[in-house]
Amino acid sequence: KLALISNTERKLIRVTLCGIEHMFDWVVTAEESGAYKPSPEAFVRAYSEMGVTDKRYVVHVSAYPSYDLIPASQVGLKTVLVNRYADVWPVQVGSFLELERTLRSN
Repeated sequence: KLALISNTERKLIRVTLCGIEHMFDWVVTAEESGAYKPSPEAFVRAYSEMGVTDKRYVVHVSAYPSYDLIPASQVGLKTVLVNRYADVWPVQVGSFLELERTLRSN
């Protein structure tokens, strides 16, 4: 399953995802969840809204450690950095094309 957790409102994310929204099983906005990243509560609420009960099967992928990966880690999620800005993170990929191989090896 594929989800997007966004710090925006529903109207704006519809414009952003125009033509590809169907690729996501869930799109959860801060407007809907009532919490903004980097608050860990944003992740707790979003994953609750998605019905996630076992975090072992969730991997949070982002290019932004401070807004996404740190708080996602704080709530017990596995994380992967898409390294666009020379950040340092334990598990990282250079592009989404490397993601599947990285997930299989970690």
